[in-house]
This record gives sequence, structure tokens and C-alpha cells, in this order.
Amino acid sequence: MAYIKRTIIDLKRSYDKLHKIYKSILFQGLLYNIMFFLNSFMMGRIGEYEISAIGMGMQFLWISQAIVQSSGAAVGLLVSRNWGKGDSYRIPEQLVSSIIVATFKFTLIALLVFWQTDRIVSFYTQNPMIADRLRTFLMISIWELIFSGIAMVYESVFQNTNKNKIVSRVYLMELIVNIGLVFLLVELISMGIAGVAVASLLTKLLKFMYLFINYELGYAIRKKQIWKQISQILRVATPILIESFLWNIGSMIIVHSIGRLSVSEVTVYSVFVSTLYVLIVPVEAYARTIKVYLGQLFGKSNEIARLEIKNLIRLNQVAIFLVIIATILYFFNVEHFYRSIEGDTSNLFIQLLPLMLIYIIFKCQNELVSNGLLQVGLDNTFKCIFECIVIATTYLLLLVLNEDIFSIFLVLVIIEIIRFVVLSVRAYGGKWLKKASFLD
Repeated sequence: MAYIKRTIIDLKRSYDKLHKIYKSILFQGLLYNIMFFLNSFMMGRIGEYEISAIGMGMQFLWISQAIVQSSGAAVGLLVSRNWGKGDSYRIPEQLVSSIIVATFKFTLIALLVFWQTDRIVSFYTQNPMIADRLRTFLMISIWELIFSGIAMVYESVFQNTNKNKIVSRVYLMELIVNIGLVFLLVELISMGIAGVAVASLLTKLLKFMYLFINYELGYAIRKKQIWKQISQILRVATPILIESFLWNIGSMIIVHSIGRLSVSEVTVYSVFVSTLYVLIVPVEAYARTIKVYLGQLFGKSNEIARLEIKNLIRLNQVAIFLVIIATILYFFNVEHFYRSIEGDTSNLFIQLLPLMLIYIIFKCQNELVSNGLLQVGLDNTFKCIFECIVIATTYLLLLVLNEDIFSIFLVLVIIEIIRFVVLSVRAYGGKWLKKASFLD
């Protein structure tokens, strides 16, 4: 009884420390998903060719954003340590270095787009009606990468220096401005696909300007230090970027297999994927909170961070429990959210629910370990190597198992269990704590 009471007290103490950070990051995640949903709803009115072109263009932009924004993700991991140890002197240099890296990456992508536009367009579609619209979308949207990339750098600095309220405000502003501009340019002025691209570009520009105006730590440019910081940022950012590419390749393998199934099975998978990232927003937000909180603890002492990890893992179980309840309630009533789903498709959701729940449990556990503990420990190189093995395993499993929706979900579950075992051994073994030594 005394042990349970002491555990509850420890959990409450840890939660009180995390609460401010978590509340802001969860709010930001919810705003992003609301913006994505409302954008999809409004774009549904502009025509099938336009929707297809936007969908294809976004696939290219997501990959490009991962390249440009990886420096922003990396600088957050470095800034949190400096802030934790009370050393804000390096942060301005890290900010400037990250902006240089992001600008360089954007320049390479922009040159590629303007030099190889036709090849990029033809890779995604051979339909001339879609191709013309896709070309227009890319020519305008590509410029938003520079503003979103630099905004991500400022955003990471704010999140990791106890200025998370500024990031929450800018997410709210982004939601309101983007929806307002889409309505103005698409609904009222009828600019079509160009209106969607311009709305997104202007939104990212305003986001960057707001963050730039609210930044107060100053800028430092010392040649030797800048090159040192650029080197560190690239060392941290490159594995993050590679892992993102590997994850996308794994998703493409699954999608390729799904494409050969029946309409009902494709519908089930599509609905599951589209709702999954809404359901696990609390867990994703918690993993991002861990990166901020533990990063600051590492700046003080590795030992302090080690002692806190046990409580953080326990708190994660609470978040997973809530996600499980939400998942059960959602998929037992899925036909109320999608009116076209009925009969066999609705029954298929119920039959697959056990596999869905197992998948979500392990995916949420892995979110904490992979994108929380190991990433804050700068152990991304190990994760990259491991993801290569995961992709090969996924492909082999899909070749061996039957081509039906149950086999697909079984593969998803097996892959997450493999991830859980390997990543947990790595995290709880403590080797990842040594990976940040090059920062000292």
C-alpha cells in the first residue's frame, strides 16, 4: 500500500512538471488536425482534377518539408540541453546555423523543381488535365518551404526554452488565417488550385513573421562557432531525415498491397489510417513533450534524467489507456461518422478491432520510446539502421502471407511488436545515453 501511495505521489510530481509543456503541445496537435480536416472539407468543392493535383503535389511537398524542416527538429534537441543547463549563450548561434542549413536545403529543392518540373509532374501523373494543375500548384507552393522551414527553427527554439505559449498562439493564428484565405481565394474569388497554393504560402509567411517578431534571444554569428554548430545540426538532422524517408518507403509498400484488395477492405484501411493520427494525438503530444522536458534534464544531469524516465513511462500508459477507450468507442460507431459505411464494411471494422487495438497499443508504446526517449538521446543512427531491417521484414511478410485485410493488419501488428522489443531493449539498456557525448 505504501508503495502504491509513493508511486502515485511520484507520478503527480512528474505530471505537474510536464503539465505546462504537454498542454501546449497537445493543443498545437489538435489545431493542426482541425486545420487539415477543414482544408480537406473546403477543397472538396473545387473539382476532381484540382483535388487530384493537390493530393499529388502534397506528396512531393511533404517529402520536401521533411528535408527542409529536419534542421528545425535537430536544433530543438540541442537547444533543450543548453536551456536545461542554463547556457543560453549558444542558442543564438544554433538558431542562425539552423536557418543557414534550412535555407541551403530549400535552395537545392527549388532549383530541382524549376529545372526538372516536367519530370516531377510526369512521375506523379500522365493525365494532361491533372498535370497542368499540378505544375501550377508546385510553382507557387514550393516557396512556402523556405518560410515553413525557418518558422520550424524558431518554433523549436520557443518550445525548448519555455516559450511554448507563443507556439500555441501561432498555431491558432495559422488555423484561422489559412481557413480564411482558402475561403476568400477559392470560394469568393474562384482562383481554384492557385488559390489553395497562395493561401498556404501566405499563411506560412505570416507564421514566420509572427515568430520572428516574438524572438528575443538575439543573433550571434561567429565564423568558427557557426561552422561547428552547422556540423552538429547536420549530424543530428541527417539520421532524422533518413528515418523519415525509410518510414515513407515502408508506408508505400503497405499501400501497394492494399491497392489490390476489395473496395470494402481498402475503405477499412483508409478510414483506419485517416483516423489513427487523430486518435493518437495525445500520445504523439506526450512524446514531443518528453523531448523538451528530458532534453532540459539532460542539460542538468544524465542521472536526473535517468531517474525520471520510469515515471514518464508510467504516465504514458495512462495516455495509451485513454486512446484505447476512444478507439473502441469510435470504431463501434464508425457508421455514424461515415454515412456511406454500412453492412459488410461496418462488420469488418468490428472483426478487425482486436488487431487494431493491439497495433495501437504497441505503436503508442513505440512513439514514446522512438520519438521520445531515443530521439532526445540523439540515437537516430541506430533507428535508421533498424528501420532498414524493418522495411525488409515488412516486404517479406507481405510476400509470405495471404493478400487480404486481416493479413495486412497482422503484418502491421508484427512489425510494431518487433519495433517494441528492439527499441525497448535499446532504450532500457541505457546505451543511447552515450550518444550525446559529442555535444560536450
